[in-house]
Amino acid sequence: MTASGPAAAVQARPATTAALFCGEGLHKRFGGVQAVRDISLNVPHGSVFAIIGPNGAGKSTLLNLMSGLYQPDAGRMIFDGVDLVGLPAHKRVRLGLARTFQKLRLFKQLSVLGNVVAAAHIHHDIPA
Repeated sequence: MTASGPAAAVQARPATTAALFCGEGLHKRFGGVQAVRDISLNVPHGSVFAIIGPNGAGKSTLLNLMSGLYQPDAGRMIFDGVDLVGLPAHKRVRLGLARTFQKLRLFKQLSVLGNVVAAAHIHHDIPA
C-alpha cells in the first residue's frame, strides 16, 4: 500500500522489519483467574501503539508483564533485541522500558524540576 496526499508527509521513515517490542504466547494466571491468555503483539520502532479493552480484559496485567512487575507463566518478550523474561523491572528501566501508574506520587517537598531530575537519574549522571 502506498500513501499519498497530506498523510504521506507524516511517514518520515520507513517501517523496520524488527519490532521494538515483541511478545509471543504470553500467559499470566492468578490462582483460578487467567488474566492474560496467549497474547502476542509486535510494536514497531517509531510507532504509536495502544492497548484497549473493557475492564478486566488484562490490559494492566499485560503492562505489568512488559514492565517486569510480573513475570509471565508462559511466553516470551523481546525489547530491542533483549530477552525480558526473568529480567527484573529495574533492569528493564535501564533499557528504556518502564511504566507509570495513574496515581502519581510526587515528592511534595521538591519542585516540578526536582521531581523530573529525581526520575532522570536512571539515564543520566547528575552531579550532587
